[in-house]
Amino acid sequence: LLSEITKEGVITNTIKFTVTNPLPNEAGLENKSFIRFYVPEGSNLISSSGFNSDIQIPRLDLTGYVQDEFVKNWQAEVKQDTVSGTNIGKESGKTWFGNWLVVNGGESKTVTLTYALPFKLKPVDHLSLIVQKQPGTLEQNFEYEVKADDWNRAWETGIFNSSLKSDSFFGLVLHK
Repeated sequence: LLSEITKEGVITNTIKFTVTNPLPNEAGLENKSFIRFYVPEGSNLISSSGFNSDIQIPRLDLTGYVQDEFVKNWQAEVKQDTVSGTNIGKESGKTWFGNWLVVNGGESKTVTLTYALPFKLKPVDHLSLIVQKQPGTLEQNFEYEVKADDWNRAWETGIFNSSLKSDSFFGLVLHK
């Protein structure tokens, strides 16, 4: 994750997420996943690349079924970015960006998302990040870089590259 902070305090984040499929390149062994990134509520998607937005999920015949109101309301809020096909929704007080990713055996693919945070920094402010590890996933390397050329760092947690074994907190205090 790269956070770039302008002189005016506007924060743009770019996430690069790589998935590797260690299985052989054979039929039926592709890793097909719908991946979502949860970000602060109100964040705006700038760009998205690397997803397989051409996947079509067959529509089910819902005759005789009653749709749960919570699910119906949740689905009604999901929008799709017309340029990238990336889905944008809200859940649990966060905005999420998601799409399909298909990785064939022996292959690696990288997804890149760029989005603007819904707030900007004041002349003296803090920037914090909580990275929440998904339960059941293996340990992953996480790198976080903050580019804030027009800001001074008063304090920081100091560990911005970490092996995610559990949820992690990163933070810094910036001033002009």
